Amino acid sequence: MVCLAACGEGGPPAPVPGEAPPLTGERLEQGREIWLGTCGNCHARGVAGAPLIGDTAAWAPRIAQEPAVLHAHAIDGYVGPDGTMMPAKGGNPSLTDAQVRAAVDYMVAASQPPQ
Repeated sequence: MVCLAACGEGGPPAPVPGEAPPLTGERLEQGREIWLGTCGNCHARGVAGAPLIGDTAAWAPRIAQEPAVLHAHAIDGYVGPDGTMMPAKGGNPSLTDAQVRAAVDYMVAASQPPQ
């Protein structure tokens, strides 16, 4: 006998911390490409306290902030109250502000709890 408890639950699966799921929409697809090339270096492994993409608990307090705050921290760099550090533009100064915002929006979308 096989029992599949998750069948019939509906909705998307829960995010998997550290994995970059493909998401639809031009902006999110662009953000994923930036994530794969730059952001994932830290956000796939938790380097320097970076929240893992898909870790809903770690992202919840960040998501609760205004998107402009997250964008500014990613563009300009930020040192958190617990000493975690976000380098400006993820350490890739060749990224445009729009590319950084797209990557942040992608990480936020990929780190939401299932609805």
